[in-house]
Amino acid sequence: MDVGSQKQLLFDDHVILEAVDARRVFHQATKVAEPVIVTNPAEEEELSCRWVMYDERLGRFRMWYLAVNRADLPLCYAESNDGIHWVRRVATPGSQGTARLEPFNKTGIVDPNSTDAGLQAPQYEMAVWYDSREIDPQKRYKMMFDKHESSMHCPAYSADGYSWTAAGETAVWSPKMIRAARRKKPDWYTDECNHFIHDPLRNRCIGMMRERLGYPGTLTSADYFRRIIFYESEDLVHFQKLDGHFTTDRVDGAGAHIYWMTGFVNEGVYIGLPTVFYTAEAARQSQRDRLWICIAFSRDGSHWSWPQRRPFLPRGEEGRIGSGMMFTHSQGVVHEDKIYFYYNGSSELHDGSEGPHQSGLGCATLRVDGYASLQAQSPPGSPAIVLTKMLRYQGDRLLVNADARGGKIKVDLLVEATKVDADTGDATKQLPETSDPITGDSPRHVVTWSGNGDLKQFEGVPIRVRFTISGNAKLYSFQFAPHTARRFDHQLGLPVVSQ
Repeated sequence: MDVGSQKQLLFDDHVILEAVDARRVFHQATKVAEPVIVTNPAEEEELSCRWVMYDERLGRFRMWYLAVNRADLPLCYAESNDGIHWVRRVATPGSQGTARLEPFNKTGIVDPNSTDAGLQAPQYEMAVWYDSREIDPQKRYKMMFDKHESSMHCPAYSADGYSWTAAGETAVWSPKMIRAARRKKPDWYTDECNHFIHDPLRNRCIGMMRERLGYPGTLTSADYFRRIIFYESEDLVHFQKLDGHFTTDRVDGAGAHIYWMTGFVNEGVYIGLPTVFYTAEAARQSQRDRLWICIAFSRDGSHWSWPQRRPFLPRGEEGRIGSGMMFTHSQGVVHEDKIYFYYNGSSELHDGSEGPHQSGLGCATLRVDGYASLQAQSPPGSPAIVLTKMLRYQGDRLLVNADARGGKIKVDLLVEATKVDADTGDATKQLPETSDPITGDSPRHVVTWSGNGDLKQFEGVPIRVRFTISGNAKLYSFQFAPHTARRFDHQLGLPVVSQ
């Protein structure tokens, strides 16, 4: 298996050949105690976060969100230095066609003077992202939104994220298409809760569309079933359906539907954030009419594994934000060795039976690569032995993300063949059998053998990596990388090499 300098997350056995006395533990994100933005009752009933990014050029977090249940449902904007404390801002026209940010003044609307009727009153469906590969600087920021008068999904573009220009109509879903589909298959239809994400691995857009199976004319959810299907597009105009779908099954029990799904690319794999909805048919009273956010994984963006059927983002305390319903529309944002997840939370149940409710935007964090870890099966007993498949790598050092404060991790490189230097005829030198022990907590431990971490001599040679995990140590990921790498692309999972 050619892994190059790609980081290897350990949520599955993609690179693992054998694991003895080992267990895989999936981790929840840690919720920030208080909402990062709360609703202003005088201006909005709910807020809906649509996208968050950390802008390296500006040195701050940026958020695009909707003020829900207001007649015009505007797209709004906020900024933060730390991802937790946010300031709502409003963009106003500046000199030479540029936008100028002013303090929040009731609306926080992005470009309120837009002359584009389609953007003045978008529907609830809206996704925003930044495309660093876009050649046209006027289209670096991209949006898909549900056009108010036609309910058709349409693309829009912006150079700065403030001033937007709509461009045509994209018939991913439209009333006409739905009617045509139902004539062919009357037990199928779709409505709201469709979402779009940017896929930097294939430079495409993926549509995560909610599909309903069953007769739509009834009032009880027992008569239909929700799941997610996938579409893709390279130009935001022509979409093609992908194989596969994301759905609940017997493990989730009666009344469990997939209400919504978003996702993002992290370290070269697809991370899905499905919202699970438990209808009135759910077996447990504590689940009924509630929505919570789980986590799923994919290697291709359309076929998903869902190993943990529990909330990934912790629910709120009863009566607090997130106790009734939780949604997320944004990507996870990697910054300074943490991943930030933003969500919409409400104390209200789906059927509205809770009466007056609290709502706002919340945040939860996870250590970088911290979705899952490999650990010893029963510490302090036998250590876990994890052996990789045969790998070929690029780079001259091995980086390991591990928390070994409660134990230690040792690494063996098992070389399949001796590499001979074409110029000198010298064979590669063998490393000592076992590495120096990894202790402490770091997302980037450099593995060394008798103090030497230079692995250039084995670059391109088939090897296996054997990890011995003792005590309560946790192994999250590993990566071969050149020593010249000073930073890393956390979407692609590759080092950025300094010239």
